[in-house]
Amino acid sequence: MIEWIVVLYFAFYFLVVPYVMLDKKIITFYDIFLLENFIFNTYTKKQHIKLRPI
Repeated sequence: MIEWIVVLYFAFYFLVVPYVMLDKKIITFYDIFLLENFIFNTYTKKQHIKLRPI
């Protein structure tokens, strides 16, 4: 299951972040922080499990 999370994580960064950078011309660490929180929250809600925050 952990490998699946890592694969999705990298796929998300390689697919979504470049589009965000093209749109905004720059991406901040706060944006990445919000994206990570969004991924973490949606994953934990779908799986109904408690994961240790990174």
